[in-house]
Amino acid sequence: MDTNFNKDTSQNTNTRIKEEIRKQGNSFVNSGREFASRELDHLSDAIRDASHRLHEKNDSLAQYADVIVDKLDSASHYFKEGKTEDIFNSVNDFAHKHPGLTIGGMMAAGFAASRFLKIGSHD
Repeated sequence: MDTNFNKDTSQNTNTRIKEEIRKQGNSFVNSGREFASRELDHLSDAIRDASHRLHEKNDSLAQYADVIVDKLDSASHYFKEGKTEDIFNSVNDFAHKHPGLTIGGMMAAGFAASRFLKIGSHD
């Protein structure tokens, strides 16, 4: 009988640990979603500003910038409104289909983050 009690206690502990890990994971993913959405919005705004200036000088180049802005806006909206599981699956699928782009993107993000942190430490 004592063995059953220990088994039940162990199962309850495992269930609580799994639930806590799931909660922490969701919290991490949600903060990542917010960060990604915010950064995509900033990038979109910068390219949109450049596009407005390009329209004055080179309309065909500006049209490419407009397409990029639309794609960034769509991606930002997807991160804001999409379900966490769908976003995770999309990112996972992309990483499997395009490992080079994924690694390159992570490197670029790392360099950008280090530059940002370096600039922030000088202030």
